[in-house]
Amino acid sequence: MSQPLPLRVVATDSAIALIQLLKQRHGNLMFHQSGGCCDGSAPMCYAAGELSLGKEDLLIGEIDGCPFYISARQYQHWQHTQLIIDIAAGQGGTFSLESTTGLCFQTRSRLFSTKNHSNCKVCVMIQPKELVRQLLVASAIGDGERVRYLIEHRQIPVDSSIDEKPSALCYAAMKGNAPLAQYL
Repeated sequence: MSQPLPLRVVATDSAIALIQLLKQRHGNLMFHQSGGCCDGSAPMCYAAGELSLGKEDLLIGEIDGCPFYISARQYQHWQHTQLIIDIAAGQGGTFSLESTTGLCFQTRSRLFSTKNHSNCKVCVMIQPKELVRQLLVASAIGDGERVRYLIEHRQIPVDSSIDEKPSALCYAAMKGNAPLAQYL
């Protein structure tokens, strides 16, 4: 039995909250992953139909019901990754709808790995082993600040483990660190 393919593009809860605010203000939305130029390589948010799509633009998924496009040329650089749309404080792209909110969309990514299962190529998410190790060690020694950084900024999943070792939550619980265990 093959595993389901991971989504090509996902959004954090914070990004979804901003998308919902923008939907209230502007109606249906669409996204296009910018390829550089004026606004860098930020995901650009437009009212649906506001951006004329070309024959080279690819629909790679949707976030909160909004189609997400990327140019075929740009996709060549991102095809081995999952795009993670998040937000940050600051000025957004000048043409992007969130530019007046004091927040901006940003793209992070995770690398896919290709494995063969039953003669079918399946993409699966991989996490940098060193970062997972850091998460486990930080949890074991009670370094809550490092744990939060790895989870919130490096997007290491809470339940990550290496070679069937205990998860970060297990280490926090074994050490009796109730605040850290509750966070996890």
